[in-house]
Amino acid sequence: MSLTKKEQTFIILATSIGSAVEWYELFLYVYWAPLISKMYFCADGDFVGSMKTLFVFFIGFLARPIGGLIFGHMGDKLGRKISFARSIILMTIPSFAMGLIPNQIGIFAPIILCILRFLQGLPAGGELPGAMCYLAECAPPKRRSLVCSFTFFGPQIGVIISMLECYFLHKYMSEKALFSWGWRLSFIIGGLFGLIGFYLRHKLKESPAFHNLVNSKKVLHHPIKEAIFRHKKDIISGFFVSFLDVIGFYLFSIFLGIYFYKIIKISPSENLLIAAGLMIFSTLTLPLLGMLGDKFKSKNLLMLSSLGMIIFAVPFYFSASHGSVMYTTIFEIILVLLLNVQYAILPCLIAELFPTSTRYTGIGMSFNFADSLIGGITPVLALFLTSLIGDIATFVLLICIGAIVTSVALFFIKERRLHTINVDPV
Repeated sequence: MSLTKKEQTFIILATSIGSAVEWYELFLYVYWAPLISKMYFCADGDFVGSMKTLFVFFIGFLARPIGGLIFGHMGDKLGRKISFARSIILMTIPSFAMGLIPNQIGIFAPIILCILRFLQGLPAGGELPGAMCYLAECAPPKRRSLVCSFTFFGPQIGVIISMLECYFLHKYMSEKALFSWGWRLSFIIGGLFGLIGFYLRHKLKESPAFHNLVNSKKVLHHPIKEAIFRHKKDIISGFFVSFLDVIGFYLFSIFLGIYFYKIIKISPSENLLIAAGLMIFSTLTLPLLGMLGDKFKSKNLLMLSSLGMIIFAVPFYFSASHGSVMYTTIFEIILVLLLNVQYAILPCLIAELFPTSTRYTGIGMSFNFADSLIGGITPVLALFLTSLIGDIATFVLLICIGAIVTSVALFFIKERRLHTINVDPV
């Protein structure tokens, strides 16, 4: 079963648009965090309120490993298409409900918010692993790194849309209207967009790899058990190699915005424009860097990227310490470009760690544990360290830690570069 170029293009489009919808909904909470903090945690003070708001965000990440197991099992047993389509519709429901939480219900509002964030995190646990798995299995061997680079293309488009939407609402709505009902509009619109994503995912064909697995009657009844007992080393490798990826993403997309807002006193609208500009730059470079992964060894490119992050973290630290917006932004652009090498090339490397029969489950376990345990706590830890040590640029240390861990993990990974990912190694 081979795919035409038209079908491959539609796969990239449908995967990217579906992921964009999911991550648009996910990051609306991030960019409305200052408002949500004032609304539901105003009695706790500025710092404690921010910490509690970020902790509610982290709760969604606690659900991701569970979601990774559920949707990974579903994807390896019933098919990638079924798991992929269900994840987006199940994430849309709690996102829509988030915009309907009443203001004046006391302690129940934060409790409901926590429950909805947890329910939102379950299907999110199947999203990026599903994209990595599906794109890798549908890509021609010589263009696999390029095709897999679109794994993060859709999510970043979704983040950009959420940023720009919040920017225009901040700019053209009064503070009273925004506080009362304007922020809710984003979550309700996200619910409607989710239906579009579901329609596109529903029209996808099953991946050739899983199709071959079904025809050869090698579909496993217990893929989770198989992944844990036969591929635990690959799961551990996938976990540690993702450190820089997840730490960098949540520092630059979440905490740096809080840094600009709290420390440098940039207005929320200006802050969103800076973040959106950096994210657009990041998104446009992904396919170009993905092409490099098809021409050179992935491990070498990822190692160079990690080393570069450590080197440029030093001037970034000093510019952030002195509150220089211009130099902080310049070095941030350099770091984002280096980090993009991870986003573009890592999905293909992780996908090739696992055989077809346990690929969805294996990716779901390794990446989601890193994303939830490390990525989810990163903004909270960065804010805590900044307050504890009293150095506004302490968060930069987390970048270096992530780069070191990823470099060590890469050293022990054997790059497989399977000629065809559709054949399970014995």
